Amino acid sequence: IEGWILLGSTIPVSVILIRHARNTNKQSKTLGETAISVENDVEIPDLSVWKSILWLVLGLTALLGFADLLVSSASNLAEYMGVSPMVIGLTIVALGTSLPELAASVTSALKGHHEIAIGNIVGSNILNLLAVMALPGIIASTSLEPSVISRDLFTMALLTLALVIIMWVKTRIRNTSQGIGRVIGLLFIAAYIAYYAVIFINNS
Repeated sequence: IEGWILLGSTIPVSVILIRHARNTNKQSKTLGETAISVENDVEIPDLSVWKSILWLVLGLTALLGFADLLVSSASNLAEYMGVSPMVIGLTIVALGTSLPELAASVTSALKGHHEIAIGNIVGSNILNLLAVMALPGIIASTSLEPSVISRDLFTMALLTLALVIIMWVKTRIRNTSQGIGRVIGLLFIAAYIAYYAVIFINNS
């Protein structure tokens, strides 16, 4: 039941996001702000439709193939070392499935498209919660270890709250559009490493 509710929420949430984006774009044009358009991006190569489709298919095929190879080989190695499946999912599988997002976000940031990097991360999390998590629940009921609630979900909620507070302080109080800087980024990476350390210490 929960899986169907989550999966059914995917379309309404997507519609709300698209409508909000269109309304924001209309307001920007009304206020005379400069809208960001892909037509002004000189870095995008001039490709035909068929070449674009071909590169898209090849990119997705390579992405799926290498991601599956990374996750399967790393999972086999972790199981051989005697690590629990939960640890595999929290570390190796999570890292393997997030590598494409990391590559896309880093590339977007290097090219100055910070909105794409943030949108990729937030949109991926929404899809993971509503669709990716729902489908296994529909196929078969999922049982969770107590540590998922007491440690993992608490850590995720705490870091998400910290990110929201940081963004709110910078946009509302300091009145600046700058988001996460190097210092905040390093702190989040340090928190991620510390989280990994706690997982392996508890399961050693």
